[in-house]
Amino acid sequence: MAHEIEATDHMFSVKEVPWHKLGTVLDDHPATSREAIEAAKLDWTVEKRRLFSQTATGNDLEMDEFFAMIRVDKTHGEIPLGVVGSRYEPLQNSDAFEFFDEIIKTKVGQYETAGSLRDGRKVWVLAKMNGEVSVGEKDTVDKYVLLSNSHDGSSAITVKITPIRVVCNNTLSAALRGNKDVKNEFSLRHTKSAKERLAAAERTLENVNKAYEKLGKVWGKMAEIELPAHDRIKFVNRVFPNKENWKNDVRLMTKRAEILGLMDRGMGMELDSAHGTLWGAYNAVTEHVTHSVSQRQGSTLDTHVDNLWFGRLDAVLEDAFSVSLDFLKNRGVDVATL
Repeated sequence: MAHEIEATDHMFSVKEVPWHKLGTVLDDHPATSREAIEAAKLDWTVEKRRLFSQTATGNDLEMDEFFAMIRVDKTHGEIPLGVVGSRYEPLQNSDAFEFFDEIIKTKVGQYETAGSLRDGRKVWVLAKMNGEVSVGEKDTVDKYVLLSNSHDGSSAITVKITPIRVVCNNTLSAALRGNKDVKNEFSLRHTKSAKERLAAAERTLENVNKAYEKLGKVWGKMAEIELPAHDRIKFVNRVFPNKENWKNDVRLMTKRAEILGLMDRGMGMELDSAHGTLWGAYNAVTEHVTHSVSQRQGSTLDTHVDNLWFGRLDAVLEDAFSVSLDFLKNRGVDVATL
């Protein structure tokens, strides 16, 4: 299949039509991770099983160092997800997502969506936190937190800050590299202890709040930096640098031209915080990545969102934010002291 959501995948979304038009739309937010898992049809388990190879004589040869991860599902049967090492320990969806319950119980956030990709190799739950970050008048950013886990050994269970600018629904990067006191993405250790889960949730909430407080200050400074035409070109060229034979790269030149156009005509660019500013230039890239790319080359929305959260598009967003931080530094702004 060209897209990432297979026939055995599912998801739910609250009051929004899911990306692939096949998921469940809920009127109310799930109250618990169990409700979220059931709505997203993630109530299946995974098992770690031994692998065997057939010898030339037809005998079974046990693969001591490798094991198969199998999805066991009452509806879809057994589905192989990947091969892992002997030290890999599976983590069930119910155990991974239960961590979020400690945050939801305190009513500082709500379950927004959950689902799976590639037959369940990747699962996620997205929560929207209370409050918003104000960058300028009528220019706010909603605070989201994404928890994800893989069942094929490709990644650990992680929590990631996932901001979304309200006026344009752009997904923003929160990669504050070099800021030792602020984490925007971190791994979680699985534990059965309720006390340890609560402590982990409290640490996570503290990290999330600290990250969004820092990001708000950075975004605010970006909105104060005016960016003349020649600097806009420099900005785009740094985010999308020249490659070998770049003079013949029509796609690269078209991409740069589109983003330069979005700096003037993009969503929310009429706001003082974005018009002619570094914040506006950065959001021209985020608009291109969040919205424009998904309409090209037969890309489906589910593939696009997978890339946006976990793949190459996420890397582009990080590059754009990193370039923005460099521009701030060149204008005398010490991000570390904000």
